[in-house]
Amino acid sequence: MSKASRKSSAREAADACVDLLREDKLRLKRLLREAGGLLDDVAAVLIDAGRPLESKQVHLIAKLLRGAALLPATFAAAGLKKVIAKVFAGRG
Repeated sequence: MSKASRKSSAREAADACVDLLREDKLRLKRLLREAGGLLDDVAAVLIDAGRPLESKQVHLIAKLLRGAALLPATFAAAGLKKVIAKVFAGRG
């Protein structure tokens, strides 16, 4: 399987997950909150590792995810789709 094919397959899988979660609003919001909490823990580990800049960046992403959990599921899913598009567009 070529790199481009794997990339396309991964993006399709990510998009399919977001589409499914858009219909399951409670699950989407719970996962966004839990992911935010997990990233806060990662940010704390980065502080302990002496990486304050990276810690701040991870903490901001955590804050963004928790904020997305407050949005209507349709908006949160649309935001996730945009992030997915940017992540896959940015990879070689």
